[in-house]
This record gives sequence, structure tokens and C-alpha cells, in this order.
Amino acid sequence: MRRPPGAGHGGGVGLVGVLADLVLPLRCAVCNTPARGVSACRSCLGVLAGAVPGPTRPEPAPAGLPPCVTAATYDGAVRDLLLAFKERGERTLAGPLGHALARAIAAGAPPGCRHLVLVPVPTTAVAVRERGGDHMAWLVAVAARTLRRAGWRVTVGRPLRARPRVDSTELDRAGRARAALDAFAPRRGWAPAGQGSGRVVVVDDVITTGATVAAVSALLRALGLAPSWAASVAATRLRHPAGRAVGLPNGQAPNALDTSLLIPSFAANAKISGKWIWREG
Repeated sequence: MRRPPGAGHGGGVGLVGVLADLVLPLRCAVCNTPARGVSACRSCLGVLAGAVPGPTRPEPAPAGLPPCVTAATYDGAVRDLLLAFKERGERTLAGPLGHALARAIAAGAPPGCRHLVLVPVPTTAVAVRERGGDHMAWLVAVAARTLRRAGWRVTVGRPLRARPRVDSTELDRAGRARAALDAFAPRRGWAPAGQGSGRVVVVDDVITTGATVAAVSALLRALGLAPSWAASVAATRLRHPAGRAVGLPNGQAPNALDTSLLIPSFAANAKISGKWIWREG
């Protein structure tokens, strides 16, 4: 079900989205079958929940790209869920997609690490207006909340802002890398708070060429916030050829996160949606 215009915004108009959820029946954004609680059926959510987080790396990787961990491959139901959330206003999907992002973040953590500083890739002002809000802010809010419930200490930092971007659809890999470097800048007046010994993690919805994550990482290093790894909900199949190992930070095996958090109940998802989606200022 598509949200009414303005339902994705913070503030009072968010009530329209909440009432729409209560009155209009939900259908799966992928297969159009009846759904409950979120705009996806249990079968399509199961594809996302059943994916095993692991390392991913484009080939060739751009300079400065930190180790990357993803929750799933960007195809099939996972791709459709992300597009429905990002481009078609299906805000209830922030819950399951944010949980998947939390799994990827946890999978990259080295042994003993329980303090994280999550830095989402900034969204341009144009994209925020067109989508009715900042989709990365919603995903990171759910991921941070999920990790905190699992016992992690999590801070969300936004030291960067997005500059207006040029159309990169016709650019090759080198051109995308150059454009990515010009796409972000330090946020004025930002100062680290609560970072302490936390490991910095760059988070994005999808990793493709890795140029965006590499550019964000370079700026963070210049600010003294060197990322330990990056995490995403999904990654395209720009991977190393079969047989070549792609390691996690410090060579550790992927960590696990309680799978009971992956497909929230109707009540749990409504709570997440109400706090993090429609009422977020």
C-alpha cells in the first residue's frame, strides 16, 4: 500500500500515515499478497531474514574502502523491498530493513566490541524532499534501537552533509569515484559527542561500486573518525571471484544477532513505526 502524500513526513501529517495503516489493508510490496503489520508478506520477509550477513567487496575496490559487511544480496525480494521503501513510500518496511542492517553491523564487530558509532551515508536535500524524508535516518534509527536492545552501546553521528549531486548514471567506475568525492562535506558546527572508544561504522542501504562508502570514509578519516568497517542492508554482485577470501575486520567470523528481532510482530512494528518514522522531527 502506498502512503498518502505527506504521510512520510515528520510532524502532524504523520497521523495520516498511521490512520491509513489502521483503515486500509496492507499488501506485500513485492508480490501483492495480503500482509499484516508491514508492507510485505512473511514469505518475502523471510528471504531478507534468512540471508546470512557476510563480507562483501567490489572488484576492483576503490582506494580507502574499509572492510564491508552486508546483510543480503541486492536482488529478488530484497531488491524489491528496498525499492518499495526507498522510492515508493512504504515506510513500514523500515522495521525489517533496519533489523537486517543491525545484523550486518553486528556481523562486522571484532570480539569484545560493544560500543559503536554509526555514521549513515548522508542523503541529499533533493532526495529527502522527493521521498518525504530521510530514508537512511529511518533505517539507522531502527538499527541502533535493535542493537541497543541486544546490549550494545550505540551512538549515531552525522558529521557529514550531502552536497547536490551530479547525475552519475552515465559515468564509469572511475567517474563515479570522482563524483563521490565531491558529493559530501563536513557539517558545520558538528562536534563528536559520546564517541569515546566506540568503533566507527559507515552504514548505507546498498553497496555497489563502493565509491560512496570510500568517499565518506576518506572524509571521516580527515576528521579523526577512521571507520573500522562499513555495513549495508544489501550489496550488488560486484564481488571477488569465487575462491578468494574477503575478510571481516581483524579476520573474525561473523557475529550473530538474535533472529527473533528480524520479523517484528504487528504490535512491535507499530511501536517502531510510530516512534521512528512518522513522529521523527
